[in-house]
Amino acid sequence: MPDGREQASWIEFGTLSRPHGVRGEVRLVPAQRGAEWPRATVRVRLRPRLGAPRLAEVVAARSVNEAVLVRFADIADRDAAQALGGTKVDVEAQALPPVAAGELYLYELLGATVLDEQGTELGRVRQLVDNNGQDLLVLESEHGERMVPLGPDTLRRFDRETQRVILRVAPGLFEEG
Repeated sequence: MPDGREQASWIEFGTLSRPHGVRGEVRLVPAQRGAEWPRATVRVRLRPRLGAPRLAEVVAARSVNEAVLVRFADIADRDAAQALGGTKVDVEAQALPPVAAGELYLYELLGATVLDEQGTELGRVRQLVDNNGQDLLVLESEHGERMVPLGPDTLRRFDRETQRVILRVAPGLFEEG
């Protein structure tokens, strides 16, 4: 059974924030709290705030204080590392470890059809938002955009084969006023 990693070739892992030391290491803050660096990753895509994305080779990475310190082959000093601040870092989906039974990567929900527990279609997942520790699904529906909290109490099931998400939604969330 596919595990969803084939859906997208590049997945946003996080954002480079600031240099660490003088030898070109830079702090990478994961987009998802608690995300661990995929150890086999040597190639990433860097998406700077300005300019075109480019590929980069990771020569070292180590976890520290809810972040990852990364060293790139072509970044040799603090000034070059400083210039990377705000750059998004994408990893190849195939570099991510397979998910355990009953688990998923949040990116797998992108584009999925969302239904409530009664089978009523609520929309499609357009975006994921980390709202200070509370993940939100941004749904596109016939009534416009809706944001739905995502957690163990709301996510009832995800079917990779059909790309369907079953949610328990709070009463009134999808009622039109």
